[in-house]
Amino acid sequence: MLSLLASALIMSQSPDSQNSDSQRSEALPITAMTYNIRYGTAPDGEDAWPNRREALIELIRKHDPDLFGVQEAQASQVDELRQAFRTHAVVGVGRDDGLRKGEYSALFYRRSRFGLREGGTRWISATPEVPGSMGGTARFPRIFSWGEFFLAEGGRILVLNAHLDHESQEARLLGATQMAEFAQERASVPSVIMGDFNSYPDDEPISHLRKAGWQVSRPQAGPFVTFNGWKPDITEGDMIDFVLASREWSMVETTIDRSLTPAGRAPSDHFPVIVKLRLNSSD
Repeated sequence: MLSLLASALIMSQSPDSQNSDSQRSEALPITAMTYNIRYGTAPDGEDAWPNRREALIELIRKHDPDLFGVQEAQASQVDELRQAFRTHAVVGVGRDDGLRKGEYSALFYRRSRFGLREGGTRWISATPEVPGSMGGTARFPRIFSWGEFFLAEGGRILVLNAHLDHESQEARLLGATQMAEFAQERASVPSVIMGDFNSYPDDEPISHLRKAGWQVSRPQAGPFVTFNGWKPDITEGDMIDFVLASREWSMVETTIDRSLTPAGRAPSDHFPVIVKLRLNSSD
C-alpha cells in the first residue's frame, strides 16, 4: 500500500512528470548517513548500549540526516531510534526470522521528503526472500533493506542499506553482486547503497560496485578509519563503511564523524559516515 505522501505525490504530478522517473523540479540536497551502532546486548562494559545510547542519538540528531541506515541494530534499538526520530519512518526486519529476531539493517527516511513506493528486506543468499537464509560461506544470515521512494520535489530514488559478512570474502562479494543486480533491475531510478561492507575501498566488493557504476564516498582528508574497535583515538586504517551513489548523483561532501561521549568514549565501535548528495539536473 502506498503511503499517504506517496499517494499525494502521484496525484499532484503532471502527466509529463509521471512519464519520467528521473525528472526533478529542483535538485535539493539530501543528507545520507550510515552507522553501525553495535548490537545492544553486547557485553561491552563501559561501552554497553545504555551508557552510550543518548550520545549516539544526539550524534545522529546533529547531522539531521534525511536518510540514515543502521547496522547491527536489534529490535529494541530500532524501537528506541523510532521514538527518538518521529519525523522518520523505517524499513527493515530482523535477519533471523524476517520479523523482530536478529540484527536489522534498518533504513530510516524523513516522512516530509520521501513517500515509500515499495520496500522490504532481502537475504543475501540463493533464496533472497527466505528469512534466515545464508549465502556462500557466511557465518550469519546477511541482509539488505531497501526502499524505492517518491521525492517531494518530484522523481524517485532507490536506497539500499546492508551489513556484509565480517569473515567471508565470498559472502561479501555475493552481497555486493546481489545489491548491484537488484538496483540494476531498477536502472531508471537513481540509487544509493550504504552500509558496513567490512571491506576496504580497493577490496573486491567495493571494486565490483565501482565497476558497475557506483561512486564511492570518501572525505577530502583523513583519518579515514571507520571501525574504531572502541579505540576512539585510532587514526590508522581505512574506511569499511560507505555511502555509494549512482552516476545521477553528485557527492557534495563526505564526513566521518569522530565525536565522543561526554565521558570521552566512542558512541559505537564504528564512526558514522555522512554524505551530502545532490541529484544532477535532468535537463
